[in-house]
Amino acid sequence: MTGPAAAPPCDADLDIQPTSFFSNRMLLTLVKGTELTEQNPFFARSIDGNQKDTCGREVPFAAVGYVRSAASLAEIRDHVMLLRGFEDVRYSGESAQGDTTVATYEVDAEGTPVKGLVLFRRDRGWYYWALYETTPERFPQQEAIFRRSFGSLMIRPVRAG
Repeated sequence: MTGPAAAPPCDADLDIQPTSFFSNRMLLTLVKGTELTEQNPFFARSIDGNQKDTCGREVPFAAVGYVRSAASLAEIRDHVMLLRGFEDVRYSGESAQGDTTVATYEVDAEGTPVKGLVLFRRDRGWYYWALYETTPERFPQQEAIFRRSFGSLMIRPVRAG
């Protein structure tokens, strides 16, 4: 006799509609169960660290933002991570397509391991970015939904003066 069948893997969902940030400058369909609030005209972050996707897996931190800069992608990436409070960040699986770069990152944040996915998109002198974080153990089950969310990113062009 065999035991009960294993439960099928859970696929988390995205929200039905994209969320607008910064007066409709950025539109991103978030992982359902996450909510971001604008902290200032350039940065939005998770409302708290207790958010969960539709499969019940924690998404402790998520954020989006943008900055105007002539700096390199590496400099912008380091700056965003420093603002996040991370210094010794390890990147892997970086892929670039046109002006969009996505990478996996890991960091030991005050003794707590964090694994995340970060997106950077350069558009007319502006860098737009988004990130989702979870634990290294949960990351393999959540990476696909994070990537699907990033795939929905839309940037509205900035009108000249």
